[in-house]
Amino acid sequence: MTSSRSRPGPATTTASRLDACSRKITGRYFGPEQTSSAVHSAWDKALANEGLLGEDAPKLPMAASDRGTQMTSKSTQQFFFDLGIVQSFSRAKTPTDNAACESWIATLKCERLYDADTAELQPWEVESLIDRFIDFYNNERLHQGIDYVTPAERHDGRHVAIIEARRRGMQEAKERRRMEAHGGVRETR
Repeated sequence: MTSSRSRPGPATTTASRLDACSRKITGRYFGPEQTSSAVHSAWDKALANEGLLGEDAPKLPMAASDRGTQMTSKSTQQFFFDLGIVQSFSRAKTPTDNAACESWIATLKCERLYDADTAELQPWEVESLIDRFIDFYNNERLHQGIDYVTPAERHDGRHVAIIEARRRGMQEAKERRRMEAHGGVRETR
């Protein structure tokens, strides 16, 4: 969860649900509360968006998080228990245990919120700004940690073909450079 100021009134909270394998933001909550209901809302949206609420849905993901009060509350524990989702908590004062989510929050703040001066915006404008950034983050922004593909490409399984095509292209370019360096004669070893 992260907070941002907007005009008028108190800070607003963004709670996100991030797929740790693909880094895709699959659900989010935006509102005035930093409570367990914000966590429930973000997870409800994520599970619905991913089609994981039906009878024939695949196995549900694990809920990995820090030890914030929203995630350790009795209502959140019951929420995940009712869904059959296992909770896993990082060690106290060890943000590297949940590095992908910490990185997402830092990216949101540094690449969008700090530059936007959210204190001068209405809450609905901040929400729209965050939604546009999530769309950019998921569908356009390449990530070094997942071989320079987008989270959506990784999440949908398209990354395999993209990485293979890139590897083939690099191999062909390397071969062309060798041919050019040796006057069109293939080098033998």
